[in-house]
Amino acid sequence: MQIFDVLTRRESYLPAWDVTTPFKFVALSSSSNYGNFTAVVLTGISSPALMVYSWGQEKNAWIKHECTTLEPFDAKKRSMQFTNIIGFQGKFYALSLQGSLAVMEVINSRLVVTTRGTNRAVPSVAARYCKEYLLESNGEILLVFLIYRKTSNVVDEVEIFRLHFPKLSWIKVERLQERALFLENECCIWVNSSQTGCRGNCVYFNQSAADEWFIYDMESGCISPGLAASSLPWSEPVMEE
Repeated sequence: MQIFDVLTRRESYLPAWDVTTPFKFVALSSSSNYGNFTAVVLTGISSPALMVYSWGQEKNAWIKHECTTLEPFDAKKRSMQFTNIIGFQGKFYALSLQGSLAVMEVINSRLVVTTRGTNRAVPSVAARYCKEYLLESNGEILLVFLIYRKTSNVVDEVEIFRLHFPKLSWIKVERLQERALFLENECCIWVNSSQTGCRGNCVYFNQSAADEWFIYDMESGCISPGLAASSLPWSEPVMEE
C-alpha cells in the first residue's frame, strides 16, 4: 500500500493491508512529505473500528484500535461508531453514526479520544436520507450534507457547516465566496474558482450512478446539471484489484 502526492509526485509506502479487514476511509495527520505522519483507516465495522500506522514506528504494521468512548446521543450508551474521519493539524476529527464529533490524538503509540464536539452534526431540515462529507478547506474543517427529501436517488438540498474552534461547535455556512467544493465518495477537494475557471460559491457533486456532475449554487439554492464525468479535465480514479 502506498500514498501518492499528486502535487509533488512523491510516494510514501505503508504496511501491507489485511484484505479481510474492510477499508472505508483513510486520513493523514499531516502531509506525508514531512516524513512524520500517522495514517488512520476507518473500517466501517465495530471491530476493529480503526487501524493505525505511524511513520517510523518500531513495528512496520497496522495496529488495531477499538473505540470505547460512549456515544452521548445513544440511549443505550453504546460505544461511538464512526462514519467519517479527517486529519487536520496533527489531530483526527471523526463523526459518529449519531452525529457526535470525536477529536483523537496519538498518545504513547495509542489513538485516544481527547475531546468531543459540543453540538450534534445533523442537517437543519427534515430529510429522508442524507450523505455527509468532511473536508479541509482554506484552513477550516467543513461538513457538507447532501440532503434527499423525497427519494434516496435525487439530492434536493445542500447544507454546509464549519467547525468553530475552540468550542468545537458546528456553525452553518451561508457563502463560500470564491471557493468551489467537489464531493465524491473517494475524495473531496476545494479549489479557488478564480484560478481554475469553475463557478465559485458552489458545490459540485455526483448522485446515484449518473455519469454527471451536478452543481449546487449557494446564493440561489438551486441545483443544476453540470459536466459529464467524461468531459472533466482530469481522470477519475479507478480501483484496481
